[in-house]
Amino acid sequence: MDPNDLNSRLSRIENMLLSQKTVLNFEEASVYTGLSKSHLYKLTSTDGIPCYKPTGKKGVYFDKGEIDEWLLKNQKINKSETETVFKLKLTVATSNISKIKVLVIGCFRILKLTIRYTIIILKFMLFQDC
Repeated sequence: MDPNDLNSRLSRIENMLLSQKTVLNFEEASVYTGLSKSHLYKLTSTDGIPCYKPTGKKGVYFDKGEIDEWLLKNQKINKSETETVFKLKLTVATSNISKIKVLVIGCFRILKLTIRYTIIILKFMLFQDC
């Protein structure tokens, strides 16, 4: 059997076994995430990745489900989704502008009526003095 083929098969078996585990050690987490050990260490030391350090044990451990969630955080929105979100925000902004316009027009009408009534009251008071 070809040594390259044997190594390839062995690697696939290791990956299958790794996929069955729910708790990963540091080495396994590095392989599973595809992160270098130095980068993974930096993330663990800065609380940039969810991990556990049991009391009295050496090493750091990872919950595979939490690692999966962490890997899927901060989804990048594609162009069509960006356009959809922009159109939605534009629609909301336009709707809000329309509502504000109605409120401003209403305020001006109230102000106009207030000024009219103030003028009427002032005229009435002037004629009372005569």
